[in-house]
Amino acid sequence: MSSIGISRDAIVHPGKHIKLLLEAQKLSPESFARRIDVPEQYIAAVLNGTADITESCAQKIEATFGVSADFWMRLQRKYNTEVLAFEELSAFGGNL
Repeated sequence: MSSIGISRDAIVHPGKHIKLLLEAQKLSPESFARRIDVPEQYIAAVLNGTADITESCAQKIEATFGVSADFWMRLQRKYNTEVLAFEELSAFGGNL
C-alpha cells in the first residue's frame, strides 16, 4: 500500500487478461507465441506485465481469438495511464 492509499497491484496489466484467455483455451504461452508468430520471451514478458502489447501483437491476437486489436490497445493505454497517474501521485504523496 502506498502513501496515497492505493496499491500498485490494483492496476491490472492487459497481459493478465491474455493469461486468463490462454488458460480458458488450454493453450500454453509457448504455443500461443508460435501461433501468433512472436518470440516466446515477448509473450512471457507481456503475461508477466513487463512488456506492452504492441499494435502488431494486438492485431495477431485479434486474428487468433477474435478479440479486437482496438480492445487490447485500449487496455494497454488504460494501464499505462493508470501507472503514470499512480507514479505521479506517489511522487507527490497524493497531493497533486
